[in-house]
Amino acid sequence: MTDNEQTVREQKFDLSFKIMRGELLSEEEYNLALAYHFLMGSGDYAGWKLRHYQDDRIQGYLCLNPETGKINAKHHDGGSPGDLKWARKNKLSIRPGCLVGLHREDIDRKHLRDDQTGLW
Repeated sequence: MTDNEQTVREQKFDLSFKIMRGELLSEEEYNLALAYHFLMGSGDYAGWKLRHYQDDRIQGYLCLNPETGKINAKHHDGGSPGDLKWARKNKLSIRPGCLVGLHREDIDRKHLRDDQTGLW
């Protein structure tokens, strides 16, 4: 493995864990994540940044309803959280940030940023 290949491998590893931890990505990191197909169908950086939520106990990406643009409540798809079998059986698409995303019950409304208040 060349040094460049090792660097790219480490970069992918670090970036994937940053996404799994729910950290806010810089625009450069966001573009890399798109290039690596980590965030397929995620729209533009402004929309991705809008989905990021953080308070003193939790951070992550909000599960937004694609039709209304509002934060979904848990069990919005009728299944149990993390129930992949149920989702596949009912032919639901698993949207990035929704299967493990933050729902209304997970967050504190008073910690939404000014640009996020319309999502409630």
